[in-house]
Amino acid sequence: MNSLTADVFGAILQGPASNSASLQKSLNGLVKQWQKTAQLDYAFDVETPSEITSPLAALWDEPLSYIPHYAAAVGDVNQAYFLSWFIGVAAPYQWLPLNDHKIQAETGLTPKQWRKVREDLMAKDLLLNKRGKDARSLFRLDEVQLEQLLKQNAEITVNNVYHPPLVVDKLQAKTLFSLGLNVNDLLFLAAVQADTPAVPLHQRGDWTVWVDMPQNRVFELTYLSRREQDNAQVSLQGLSLIESKNQGFPQIRRCRVSLKRLAQLTARHCNLAL
Repeated sequence: MNSLTADVFGAILQGPASNSASLQKSLNGLVKQWQKTAQLDYAFDVETPSEITSPLAALWDEPLSYIPHYAAAVGDVNQAYFLSWFIGVAAPYQWLPLNDHKIQAETGLTPKQWRKVREDLMAKDLLLNKRGKDARSLFRLDEVQLEQLLKQNAEITVNNVYHPPLVVDKLQAKTLFSLGLNVNDLLFLAAVQADTPAVPLHQRGDWTVWVDMPQNRVFELTYLSRREQDNAQVSLQGLSLIESKNQGFPQIRRCRVSLKRLAQLTARHCNLAL
């Protein structure tokens, strides 16, 4: 979890929903810090090259940090996936110009997925929208509304507020979405990868080692329900990206990832996108 998210959550824990003074104070200080150090007032006005697709260039792309607390707050992992990205790049109260191309390049979400997420978050009064002077569509988050939803729906305590986020590789996201998979599938795969121990490059084979992935562990990392986990498992197995089995007593789901298949699909996506 980045420092912005941690500070905001810390402020949320300090008082009742009716008193937002601590949150406002934290956000105001963070705005000044971000504008001074990162100059985010115009960071998103700079034109960037087309979507990064080559494996080498993808190494420069920062991964997305998925926060499951957001899924608990809004009741949807797709919206939480977008919020995790947006909060990671935007300063509080900052309006960002967003379009289909930028969203797909940054998150992997297709125009159809982005439209659904946008409409749902705007219906919750979480995502605000206006037209800029140059006719671009600008968006910003209503931080106070997010605070209210977190307090109402997410079981946030001092012990779990700093729970490490789930790291999601952006190139991997674009690859899976281009094959028709969804955010649930991406998060399930990322959860398995997160719990897989690191192995030196020269010792890696076609598959990762088997790891225990019980339902409660995947839920903790992703907020995916049992049905969503089962469906994601079927989708990933259909592409030969993972293998799973139930083992032990009581039986526990175990999974492993095909590094060879993942590399093949990623390379294919890069070649098609060039």
